[in-house]
Amino acid sequence: MGTRVKIIILSVVSSFIIGLVDSLFFLAVDEPLKELLQKNSFFKDNVSAGLCSNSISVSLAMLFGVFISNEIKKSYKLIENHYFHIIGIMSSTLLIIIIYNLIKK
Repeated sequence: MGTRVKIIILSVVSSFIIGLVDSLFFLAVDEPLKELLQKNSFFKDNVSAGLCSNSISVSLAMLFGVFISNEIKKSYKLIENHYFHIIGIMSSTLLIIIIYNLIKK
């Protein structure tokens, strides 16, 4: 396998990991945080509590995802390409959805 193909695969895997972190944060943090915020008088309605909890969840996921990506970049050369990010994040989200639905049954 050529060096360029290995770099592309590592780039997609890095984005896949970021997508896993994002999806897991959404499942583990978003809903409990939304319920906690709704108890606060400022976030009584569902929409504002949902927006706030989602932005906090996504921000934390991005923080951890970028940290992981930077750690991978220290050891391997990666290609920054939006298409690789899309493929990695969408495929990891699909995997989490499949696992979630299997566990839910």
